Amino acid sequence: MEGTERSSRAIYAILGFIAFAGIFDTALTSPILSIYARELGATPALAGFIVGLYSLIAIPASIVAGLLVDRLGRKRMLTVGLLVDSLAIFSYGLAGSYQQLMVFRAIHALGGSLVFPAFIAKAREVSGPRVGMSMGFLLAPIAMGYALGSGLGGAVARSYGYLAAFSLPAALLFIAFLLSFLVPERREESAWKGLRKVIQDVKEGGANVISGLWLIFLIYVALGVLAGGLGTSLLIGRVVESEREARFLAGISLALTALLSAPLMIALGYLSDLRGPPVASAASAALSLLGILAVIALGVSSSTLLLAMAAFSFSLAGLIVASTVLVTDVPTGARGTAVGLQQVFNIVGVALGAPIGGILASSGPSALLLGVSAPLLLSMLVLLKR
Repeated sequence: MEGTERSSRAIYAILGFIAFAGIFDTALTSPILSIYARELGATPALAGFIVGLYSLIAIPASIVAGLLVDRLGRKRMLTVGLLVDSLAIFSYGLAGSYQQLMVFRAIHALGGSLVFPAFIAKAREVSGPRVGMSMGFLLAPIAMGYALGSGLGGAVARSYGYLAAFSLPAALLFIAFLLSFLVPERREESAWKGLRKVIQDVKEGGANVISGLWLIFLIYVALGVLAGGLGTSLLIGRVVESEREARFLAGISLALTALLSAPLMIALGYLSDLRGPPVASAASAALSLLGILAVIALGVSSSTLLLAMAAFSFSLAGLIVASTVLVTDVPTGARGTAVGLQQVFNIVGVALGAPIGGILASSGPSALLLGVSAPLLLSMLVLLKR
C-alpha cells in the first residue's frame, strides 16, 4: 500500500513538471519573439504574424490532436508532443531568417497542440476520488510556469542572448520528454478506437462539455482583454507616465494573477468536489467581480490595480479548474478530444478578447476592467446547468 502511494506521488510529480514545462516555453518566448523576428529581418506586421501563427495553426491542430490522443494513446502522444516542442523551440535560436523562424513556429504549434490534450486526459485518469482537488494540484504548475516564464524571457535574452533564452525552455521540455516514459500507460490507451465511437463519447458528455467550453472561453476572453489593452489603458488613464512603466506594471499585474491562482486552483478544486464545478466557478467569479468593481469605485492606481488583479486570480483559478473537470467528465476514450476542443475555445477566447481590450483601452483602465468583468458575470450562467 505504501509503495502504491509513493508511486502515485511520483506520477503526480512527473505530470506536474510536464505541466510546468509545457507552458513555460510559450510564456518565456511570447514577450521576446516579435523583437527577435524583427532582428531576423521581418517587418513589424510580419513579426506580429509570426507570433500569432502559433494560434492560427493550433486551432485546427488541437481538434486533430485530441482525436489522435484518444485513438493512439495519451502517453504516446504526450511523448511525441514534448519532443517536437523541445526541438522546435531550440531551433528558434538557430534560425537564420524570419522565414525559418516561421517554419519552426508552425512546428512548435503542432507539438504544443498534442501536449495538453494528452496531459489533461492522463491527469484525469490518475486523479483520485477528489477529481477537482487532484486537477487543481496538476493545473497549479501551469500557472507557475506562466508567471515565471513571462518574467524570465526578456531578462535571459538581454543578459545571455536569444539562443540561451530559447535553450532554457527547450531543455526543460526535453527533460519532461524523458520523464514522460515513466508515466504508466493503460491497456485501453494503446487500443485503436473508431472515430465514430470517440465522437459519440464526447456527445455523451452533453451539458458538462458545453458548460466546460463556455467557462474556458469566457475566462480566456477576459485574459485577452487584459493582454490586449492593459498597458495602453494605464498610459491613457495616466496611471503611469511612460510606456516602459506601463509595460512593467502590466507585466507585474499578470504575473501576480498567475502566481496567486496556483494555490487557489487547489482550494477551488476542493470546493468543486464538495459542491460541484458550477458552484466553484460561480463563487470564484463572484469574488473576482466584487474585488474588481471595488477597485473601479475607488479609482484605478498602481496599487489598486494590483488588488484588482489579485481578485481576478480567483476566477482565473476557479473557471479553469471547473472547466477542466467538466470537459473531462466523458467516457475515458473521448477525453483527449474533449480537451482538444477546450484548447480551441481558449485560443479563440484570447483572439476575441485582445482586440476588445485594445478598443476599451482608449477609455482608460476603468473601462478595461469593466470589460474584464463582463465575461466573468456571463460565466455565472453555468449555474443554470444545475
